[in-house]
Amino acid sequence: MQKKFTLLLTSLFFLLPGFAQIQKGTIVPHFDIGDLRSIGLTNNTSMKNTFIAFNPGMGYFIKNNWEAGIDLRYSNFHFSDKRTMSNGYNGYTLGIKGYTNYYFLKKKLQPYLTFQMGYDYRKGDNTFAGIKTNYSNNTFYTAMGGGLNWRVTSRFSLFTEATYRNNNPFANPGRLNLTAGIRLFFGQKKKK
Repeated sequence: MQKKFTLLLTSLFFLLPGFAQIQKGTIVPHFDIGDLRSIGLTNNTSMKNTFIAFNPGMGYFIKNNWEAGIDLRYSNFHFSDKRTMSNGYNGYTLGIKGYTNYYFLKKKLQPYLTFQMGYDYRKGDNTFAGIKTNYSNNTFYTAMGGGLNWRVTSRFSLFTEATYRNNNPFANPGRLNLTAGIRLFFGQKKKK
């Protein structure tokens, strides 16, 4: 499955470059809400669960259609079992990510490919049967995937992105990460 996905992305990368759009020198601040599959706020009689993630960043078009940038990452998570009050977890993640995106097409909808490398620091505690264990860890990762940028105006867009993130390509299976956010475009040359 992973080989087919990689082959499809590679094929798209070589087939679509003729459809140029975004110019070299464009500056792109952006903000996204992290992993949409995990985000949640639940508070009922049996549990309380909170997970939020925010990722502000800045990109720069080093060539037409080719953006490179950096993101800061923050997430906070909490879970407690209200029935027993003896199971749960709390913590946060801080991280930094470098990325490169390649955009296709001149239309309002612009698909793109992305490659990412990052570092996360995670700290928290787990409680099981009333016994609390503190932890902290460091994770380096790579991710690749694609997204869709919808240019609402020439300076503003909404986007969604799906990446396959792998912390250790030799041991662990990766995971799918879904994000959504906004992008602003500054420094574009106006068409004559």
